[in-house]
This record gives sequence, C-alpha cells and structure tokens, in this order.
Amino acid sequence: MVCRILVDIGNSVDIITLECLKKLQYTQKDLEAVEVPIVRFRGQTTYPLRTKELLVRVRDKDNSRTIDINFLFVDILRAYNAILRRPTVNAIKAVYLLLI
Repeated sequence: MVCRILVDIGNSVDIITLECLKKLQYTQKDLEAVEVPIVRFRGQTTYPLRTKELLVRVRDKDNSRTIDINFLFVDILRAYNAILRRPTVNAIKAVYLLLI
C-alpha cells in the first residue's frame, strides 16, 4: 500500500520516487530507460531515472478500481511517494475537491 500521494491537476506526468520503487520490490533493472527531462517549479530540470507501467488498484471501503499507469521514477521527491496527474485521476473515476 502506498500512502502520501499528491494529486496535481496541473502535472503532465505520473511520478513515483525511487524509494517507493524499492519498497514495491522492483529494481532499476525492471524499468525502461527514459531521456526526457522534467521541468519543475522555478524552472529546475530533473531527468527521470526510468519509466514503468504499473498495475494500480485504488480502493475505499466499498469500491475499488484497477488501472495501468505509466510512471516516471525520480529521486527528488521527499514529501510524497507519488504524484498523480488529472487524466489518471479521471481514469480512476475519483473525485477531487479544490480548496480555495
């Protein structure tokens, strides 16, 4: 089970940390190479380590949904284990609230 997931409706990719990858018992050998940079806030550029499509199940007490998500693995995030983008949240058919 993965906790501390950020839903970022403005993000263009789904991201998981390298630390989370290790806890999911994958190694970097299981992943595909990628050479596309990610531009973060304030213009900082980061290169993802690898990419992998993972089968993800999202659930609550009564319902669950399982979908394939293509994640980029990075070694930069600390506050969250994963970041999900809007199309992924829509595919899961989850509801999110904007707090203003």
